[in-house]
Amino acid sequence: MKDKGELAGLPDDYIAAHPAAADGSITLSTDETDFTPIITYATSDDVRMRMYLAYQTRSYPANKKILLDVLGPVTS
Repeated sequence: MKDKGELAGLPDDYIAAHPAAADGSITLSTDETDFTPIITYATSDDVRMRMYLAYQTRSYPANKKILLDVLGPVTS
C-alpha cells in the first residue's frame, strides 16, 4: 500500500496492526488474515482488485512447473 488512506473502510484494529514504514508505505501479505479484511471492508475498488490479483497469483511462478505437470500437455 502506498499510504494509510488506502485502508479506508477497514477496522481500526486492523489499521493499527499494520503500521506505516518511514516512507508511509504499508506492507500486507496474501495470508488470509490480511486478504479477508481487505476484500470484505476496503472501500477502494483498486485496493480490493490489487489484493485479489496478488492473492490469486501468490504461488506463481514458484509452482509453475508443478501446475504444468498437473495440467499435462496443453493442446490447441
